[in-house]
Amino acid sequence: MYKKYELIETNYEDRYRIEALKDFQLITGEVIKTGDLGGIVSGKHNLSQEGNCWISYHTAVSDNSRVEDNAVLKDFSCACGNSKVSGNAVMKDNSTILDFSTISGNAVMKDWSRICDSSTVSGNAVMKDYSCAQGDSIITGNAILQ
Repeated sequence: MYKKYELIETNYEDRYRIEALKDFQLITGEVIKTGDLGGIVSGKHNLSQEGNCWISYHTAVSDNSRVEDNAVLKDFSCACGNSKVSGNAVMKDNSTILDFSTISGNAVMKDWSRICDSSTVSGNAVMKDYSCAQGDSIITGNAILQ
């Protein structure tokens, strides 16, 4: 398998920046080119080499959180604390996922939304406008949380 990215050392202890090793297109329409720098990760376990998933420059994925499939994090979003971002999910506009939570399917988090405490956002659900899902919440289908 040809690798999609490599880890570049940073000035942050135990943090790496990703650098693209091939050209590919994100589900958001953006094109990643060989040599483009992405976001900050704790290690290779945070971002899958498979699919077209990506962590854009001003984003971070840490702890045991994972981004896979075609999921995208961008615009200062953050995934930490054993969370999972998968499928065609998109996180943008300062959104945060943490504490064993999951966003998957075609779900979108934007506008400073936050998901925590083992909650799930899936299907075609949208979280926006400072919304928060916590305490084992399940947001799914075509739901819009604002």
